[in-house]
Amino acid sequence: MKGLITITFSLLVLSGCTGIGTKPLGENELALGVDTEQTIKEKLGKPYEKGVFVKNDQQILTLAYAYPTTGKKPVNENISGARNQGFYFFNNKLVGQDFVSSLAEDSTDFDESKVPLISEGQTSIREAQDLLGKPSGEYQYPLISNKAEKAKVYMYSQTNKAIFQPASYQKILILSYNIDGIITKIDFAELGNKSLSEQ
Repeated sequence: MKGLITITFSLLVLSGCTGIGTKPLGENELALGVDTEQTIKEKLGKPYEKGVFVKNDQQILTLAYAYPTTGKKPVNENISGARNQGFYFFNNKLVGQDFVSSLAEDSTDFDESKVPLISEGQTSIREAQDLLGKPSGEYQYPLISNKAEKAKVYMYSQTNKAIFQPASYQKILILSYNIDGIITKIDFAELGNKSLSEQ
């Protein structure tokens, strides 16, 4: 799970930041293995943060964007609205992207209680999406270990509005699947207490 926490680090940093982008890029505006750092910058401008981390012994470049939330309603009145998107590059090719929102209009929250209903080697990625809803990201090697597979990503983050003792909650689910569309690996991790972050 250490790798999962590493990937979500940018979200922890950005969760309370004001945005500098205009709007998130949709799935039909991105192409894994085709887009580059330059094409993403051409579409979105300068990122809020740029970084590097190692996954599966490979160095991955990250670009993080935080989008404006002024005037937009969060999923809960006690939560600070946030909308972030991360892009990941290997050999200057896009190998992953994830979008996280705690806004009512495009929240990426998902029902983590349904994760045990998904079985490696049995459940198809289509069945998982029917169960959980639309994923908010997609990864390929080296963000996942198998070069022949891809992964759908579910990710959510929220922070309450408390001034003196703010509480945050994050969760990520990565469903790796093979060429036949069968899920081969389930990675799920949580950080924080969801009920505390809603107070």
